[in-house]
Amino acid sequence: MYKKNIARLTLPFFLIPLTFGCTPAQAQTAQPVVANVQNVQIQGAVGNRLSGQDRFQTAKAISEQVNSGTVQDVLITSGNNFPDALSASVLAKKLNAPILLVDSSTKSSDDALKYIIDHLSKTGTVHIIGGTGIVSGDFETLLKQMSSSYNIDRIGGYDRYDTDVLIAQKLNVAKNTPVVIASGENFPDALSISSVASSKGYPILLVGSSMSQGVMDFITNDQPSQVYIVGGNAVVSDSIKAQVQSLAPSTLITRLAGNDRFDTAGQIASTFSLNPKTLYLASGMNFPDALAGSALASITGDPIILIDPTTMAVPPAIEAYLKKLHDANIHPNIVSFGGTVVVPDAIVQNVENILNGVAQVTELKMTSTWTSDPVANIKAICNELGLENGGTGASFDPVPKFPVISVVSSRANDGTDAYINFLAWEPVTQNQTQEGYGKIKPIAKELFRFYSPTGYTQLYNMVDASWGGSYAYSGKTYNFDNREYGIRIDDSSNSLTLFISKPGQKLPPLKGVNM
Repeated sequence: MYKKNIARLTLPFFLIPLTFGCTPAQAQTAQPVVANVQNVQIQGAVGNRLSGQDRFQTAKAISEQVNSGTVQDVLITSGNNFPDALSASVLAKKLNAPILLVDSSTKSSDDALKYIIDHLSKTGTVHIIGGTGIVSGDFETLLKQMSSSYNIDRIGGYDRYDTDVLIAQKLNVAKNTPVVIASGENFPDALSISSVASSKGYPILLVGSSMSQGVMDFITNDQPSQVYIVGGNAVVSDSIKAQVQSLAPSTLITRLAGNDRFDTAGQIASTFSLNPKTLYLASGMNFPDALAGSALASITGDPIILIDPTTMAVPPAIEAYLKKLHDANIHPNIVSFGGTVVVPDAIVQNVENILNGVAQVTELKMTSTWTSDPVANIKAICNELGLENGGTGASFDPVPKFPVISVVSSRANDGTDAYINFLAWEPVTQNQTQEGYGKIKPIAKELFRFYSPTGYTQLYNMVDASWGGSYAYSGKTYNFDNREYGIRIDDSSNSLTLFISKPGQKLPPLKGVNM
C-alpha cells in the first residue's frame, strides 16, 4: 500500500489519497517533481532484492549469488572510497571472483572476512585492490594469520589512475581489444558500463582532466579497434578524445553520453543490452552496491540500471529503454542491489509497470507559491500540469469550510491525467475511531464533490458502503463514469484510498496494493 509520513504532525489524522479528475488543456508532459511531504513508497513490490543492513552486508549477499561454493579468487576493496575499484569488475569477471567490500579496519569488516573463510579455497588468492592508504596493511596480516596458504595479491599504485592501469595490464588482453574510457573523478559512468565491459573483456581506463602516462602507454601498445568514451565533454573532454585518436589513429571512437548520469546509463543500456535476461537496479547516488553488484551482472553482461532514490520516478532515458524492451516483448527479471532506502520499492514497481506497458506513477512538485488556501493550491496544481478542473467553479466552494484540509502532494502517470492526494485530519483519540469516521464523512463527501460535481453522491455512497463505519477492507472495484474505481481502507493508518483509472481503462496492476 502507499504510505505517507507527514513530518511533525502531532494530531491524529486521516489520509485520503484521492485521484482528482482534470481534463487535459493540451497534451503536455508533466514535470517529475513533490509537495512538502516525504516520498511515497509501495510495500511488497515485485522483483528480487540483494541487500543487508549496510553496504558490507549487501556486498556479501551479492557475493553469495556470484558463487556460494568454493572460489579460487576473491577481490577485496574499500567500501568507503570508489576510485581504485572502478575498473575492478573486469578483473573479477576474468577470475570468476566476487567483489567484497571492506571497512577501514579489519574489526569492522566481518562480512567480507566471513565470506573468505567460508568460500575461498585453501590455496586461493585474495586480490586487494588499492594501496595501503585505501585498504590497510592490517588486512594482509590478518589474512595470513587466517591461513598461511592463502595467496595475497595487492594491486595498488601511487594513485587511482596508476592502480587502474595495473588492473588493465593484469587482464592481459589481446592486441586491438576495445577499451572503455571513463572519468576517475566520479563513479556513475564507469559503473554503468562495468557489466558490459566485464562480460566482453574490455579494460576500463580512467582519466581525469588529462590522461596519465600509464593510460597513454596502454592505448599506444594495445591499439584498440574501438574506444567507448563514457560521459559527456564535462567528464571526459574532447581534448582527451582527440588525444586518444592521435595515439590510436585507426581506432573507432564512440561517445556514450547523456545530460546526466541516468541519461548516460540509459544510452549505455540502449546500445549494448537489447535483450537482457535481468535488469540490475542500483542507486546512482552512491557507489558501493553497484560496485559489488557489477561482479554478478558481468556474468551475463546484463545492464546495471542506475536510479535516483530521491524520487519514485524512473529517469526519462531509462524509461525510454524500458519501453523499447516492452515493445520488443522482452520481459527481464528485476534484481535490486541494496535495501529500500537506496532502491525504493516504488521505483522497482515503476520499472515493472513500464515493462508491462503500464504508465509509471510519478510524483510532481508544486513550483508555484504554496499557500494556506487549499482552493488556490488545487488550482495551482492544475496550472502546473496544464490541466483544467473537470467541474465548475462552484465545486470549489465547499472545501474551505474545512480548514484542516490541504493538498499535500500530487502524482501523475503521464501529462494528461493528474492524481492529487488530500490530507484531512480531526483531533480524535484512540478510542474515538467511530466518532472520527463520523467527522471525516462530510469532508470525504466534499472532496468527492470536487472530483465529480454531478455524480459525487453515487461515488460517495460507493465508498461509504465499503467503509461502513468500520475500518475493514472491502476488496471491491466499481465502474462509474466510464472509469474503474478501487477502494482500500487501512485500519492501521485510519486511511481511505480511492484509486481511479483513466477514462475507459482499468486500474493498472499496483503490486502490494490489495484491490
